[in-house]
Amino acid sequence: MGFENLQKMIEGKIGEKLTDEDFSQFQSYLKTFHFKKKEIILEKGNPAQYIYYIESGLIYSYYEDDEAESYINQFATEGYWISDLSSFFGNDSSVVTLETIEATTCYALEKCDFENVIRAIPKFERFFRILLQNAYIHLQQRFTKVFSDDTEKRYQAFVKRYPDLVRRVPQYLIASYLGVKPQSLSRIRKNIHL
Repeated sequence: MGFENLQKMIEGKIGEKLTDEDFSQFQSYLKTFHFKKKEIILEKGNPAQYIYYIESGLIYSYYEDDEAESYINQFATEGYWISDLSSFFGNDSSVVTLETIEATTCYALEKCDFENVIRAIPKFERFFRILLQNAYIHLQQRFTKVFSDDTEKRYQAFVKRYPDLVRRVPQYLIASYLGVKPQSLSRIRKNIHL
């Protein structure tokens, strides 16, 4: 198993090297999952039992309203973590569904092991705090942009921040993420040259 990318990512976030013992102990808590393309890994209404680190592949998170309209709230690709955090930390049912866009390999930390990890390895408490802070900052920035930027600006920002996703994610999902209809995104893409 190749945990090197995960170890580098963690060390980058905390700003220091992990001892072999610390990382080996953390690794012992992880489970490896291989998901097929278009596989649902967490369904709305079920509790989130895992937080997933994506080694390879692509997952998205979406909310579905009573009319079966989907609203994308997150894409996660290699090097990112994903879960329904309100369910994972709050002991509630999930309000979102997690589904793969591509075949995906994940390392997952189970909810029941989370507290054990941060108690046993203090560096991981700092790591997960930083991870959650960054998630909150990103959410706040995204929320602000939805209300302050027009659709074209939001699309340009998306392309700049996630150039790889533009070719890996179907356009109708990007449109949903940006809060527009696919036809509107198609017009915007024709009008701009990135």
